[in-house]
Amino acid sequence: MTKRILIVEDSPTQAQRLRLVLTGAGYAVEVAPNGRKALGKAERTHVDLAISDVTMPGMDGFEFCRAMKTAEVTQRVPIILLTALTSPADIIKG
Repeated sequence: MTKRILIVEDSPTQAQRLRLVLTGAGYAVEVAPNGRKALGKAERTHVDLAISDVTMPGMDGFEFCRAMKTAEVTQRVPIILLTALTSPADIIKG
């Protein structure tokens, strides 16, 4: 069974780049431009992993992560946060 990965990224260029790498490795990939849309996709369809940017308008990656871990249907989905943020506080928050 093909593993499904949800990419949460507001930059179309970054999302496409990551999608190409992952589909080339044999994964099924869904893309959402922000946390709110991603949360809806994750709740409607089974995903095996979510990869999320942190800095996004609306629902940022931290909020998306909290929402995923709170919802019963998505709480066991592993999440990788990608960011250019480098402060120790942001790293600990992630």
